[in-house]
Formats: sequence, C-alpha cells, structure tokens
Amino acid sequence: MRINVPIYVNQRGSGSGPSVVARPLFHRQPEKSGSETGRVLAALTDRLRVTLTDLGRSNDHRELLAWHETRKIRHQQIKLHLDLRDSTARLKLLMVTVQRFGRQLAFSPSLPDLWFDVLPEESVQQRAQEVYESHFYEIRKDVPEYPVTAHGVDGKAWVDYLSIDVTPGGQPKEPVDPLRAFLGGQDVSDGAAELRKTGRCLSRVDIAELTQPIGVDDDMRRLLQLLDVGDRRGVVLVGPSGSGKTARIEGAARARRSRKRAATHGLIWHLSPARLISGMSYLGQWQERVLGIIKHAHRYDHILYFDDFLGLYEAGKTRDSVMCVADTLRAQLDVRPVRLLTEMTSEAWAILRERDRTLADRFVVVPTSALNADKTMATLIGVRQRLEASGRCKFDSEVLPEVISMYDRFERSSVLPGKAVAALLRLAGRSGQKSI
Repeated sequence: MRINVPIYVNQRGSGSGPSVVARPLFHRQPEKSGSETGRVLAALTDRLRVTLTDLGRSNDHRELLAWHETRKIRHQQIKLHLDLRDSTARLKLLMVTVQRFGRQLAFSPSLPDLWFDVLPEESVQQRAQEVYESHFYEIRKDVPEYPVTAHGVDGKAWVDYLSIDVTPGGQPKEPVDPLRAFLGGQDVSDGAAELRKTGRCLSRVDIAELTQPIGVDDDMRRLLQLLDVGDRRGVVLVGPSGSGKTARIEGAARARRSRKRAATHGLIWHLSPARLISGMSYLGQWQERVLGIIKHAHRYDHILYFDDFLGLYEAGKTRDSVMCVADTLRAQLDVRPVRLLTEMTSEAWAILRERDRTLADRFVVVPTSALNADKTMATLIGVRQRLEASGRCKFDSEVLPEVISMYDRFERSSVLPGKAVAALLRLAGRSGQKSI
C-alpha cells in the first residue's frame, strides 16, 4: 500500500539553528531538521515509514488511512499588515486551502490550530487578514508583548508530498514480558524493526551520500546482474584496499534506485557485526535478533551488505559460548536463502576460504583492481566537483596531478584511486572552505 503524506517544508533564509525544517502537514510530529533539504526529507521519510508501519500492524487501519491524502491541496504565500490597535505587525505566511465537508477551509502551518472558512466570493488574503488580525488582537489584550512576528515564515516555505510504501498486516507489538524487562531484555523478534535499528538502508539514504563510480562500467553491469540472480547467491568484491570496492557497492545502490521496483523489496542494508549484538543482555537474545533479520530479508528479498564479514566469526562469542553470528547465518541459509554482499582484500578472502569453505562457496567473486592514471584523474575530477559544489573548498588545477603523483609514489598500503580520493577528502576537511 502506498501512502501519500503531504508535508510542510520551511527553508529558512537566515538566523541560527537548522536551515531546513520539515514535518507532516496535518500532524505536529515527526519533525526533522538539518542543513540540507535532501537529507532532511530522507530522515523524515524513514521516520514516517516506521510510524506508518506500526499503524499498519493494527487490525483497524482507519488511523493509517488518515495519513493518506488524495484531495487537492493548494498553497500560496501571503504578506499581511496587521492592525493591532496600539501597534502593527508585518507577517509573511504560507496559506493552505483544502476542500472538506463541502467547504473551502484554510490554515497556515505556522498556526496549525487556527482554521477558517473561505467563501467563494472571498480571497484567502482577505479572510486571513480578518482572522489573524482578530486572533492576535485578543492575544495582545492579555499579553501585550506577545511576539506576533515569530509565527511568520523566514525564507521559503512550501507543501510537498512523500510517497511511502507500507505493508499492512503482521502482528501488533505484544507487551514486554515482565521477566524479560527485569533482565533488561527487549523483544527483538521483529526482523523489520531490528533491521532498521541495526542497519543503514543504502536504498533509502540521500542519493548525494552515495558514491558514483567512474570508469568501471563492466564491473557495475556484472555486479548488478549478480544481485538479481534467482538463486540468491552471495557476492563478494575482492581486491586491494583503495581499488573502489565500496564505491562499486554504493554505485549499485544508486543504479537499483533508478529502477521501477517495489520500494519495500530488494533493498540494500548495510550491517556491521558489532551492531548486530549491541545491547543484547541475555543468552539467546542476539540469536533471536539475527534470526528475525534473516526471516525478514528472505521474505522481502533484501540484500545484506557486510563490510567486515570476518567480524561475524567473533561477534556473539562469550566466555560461556563459542557460537558466533556466522554460525547462525550459515545454519539459516539452507532454509531461508538470503542475498549477501561483502567486500574483502585477497588476504581476507583467503582466510575465509580456509576457515569456512562451506560459507565461502556460496559467494560469487567479483575481482577489483587498481585504476590507471587516466581513470583515477576522471574519478578525482568527480570528487573535486562534488566537494566544490558543497562549498567545502576550491581546488587549484595543479592539485589533482600532484596528489596522484605523490600518493602513487609514497603510499604503498593501498592503490589508486582510493588513496588519492582519501587525500582529497583530508585536504578538504583541513582547508576550512579555503582555496587549495
């Protein structure tokens, strides 16, 4: 089910605090704020998805459907000059008009509790002038210094929509067992909730946060094909540090987002071994969490991406138990095949094959290698453009060739383009928005 949620976005022009604030138009919460519009909307989408998914578990979906808006919403910015008898106030507001119960109603998200009718022969500007003048006049009687202008829009404001896919059904959350609560444990059997808690969905983050690989089109095509095969084989990218393994994975996440597919299936989730067992306080609790995640990933054909796969062989071990996360994963793959994605150096891949040949044989290897100077230059140009567009710094034309030459000669622990990209990022972080 796709829920269309209207949202209110305010992009402030000046002042302290977050420059972008967004929330649902007809609800006070959740509200997200930040400095970049894309990231704020991505965070709001994630939080709304959690809220709507919880409502979808109920047997009564009327509260869920109350978030869905199909009626046309009009919005416009108006400027008011309010006469408050002993003073005046200038106010810029975003006005929203909707058709409800056969009437045209208007309100401002800045004053969400104050709605009023707009008759066919009246304008929104005219009615807003009358209503807000009367409203603030009554307030000023009791509070003479009331800050009327604090309700005004600073900068830009508009109404937008977020389309969120929700799967109704499932089991409502059960009350926490008193003994489990006493022991400090929480219910971790809900795979979807635990995946959101412990993982980062690369298919839903702001696309600007994902790397766009350059010059590796053949590798990208092969990786995308392997992530779609029907037998759900695992995929491992094997190559030296700095060869662009992570960039290829993030590029695959970008490419898959451009396809027309269900927004609830086939998502790439980035997981770390440490977070899978974080907060688990009694025997068997992390196993329950991992099992719930595997069941959910199997049902929705998600891709579980581990950047430290060997860490799964240490996560979960205690002085009283030698069982690790890798053991649980291996035992479940025959029953519930899950798409696994990871990256390793050649040395780490050799260790995995020697340590656990059964699990290693489930992976298809995609080799990665260092890029030549020309492809490295193309990659660095893309990184430079992204850094300069963000306003972090400005690079001189001679910087890129010098970085490639210097790090190719003196940095031996990794290969191009990774070590050159890391050098640019360090320079940008230290420059403080200066020219380099």
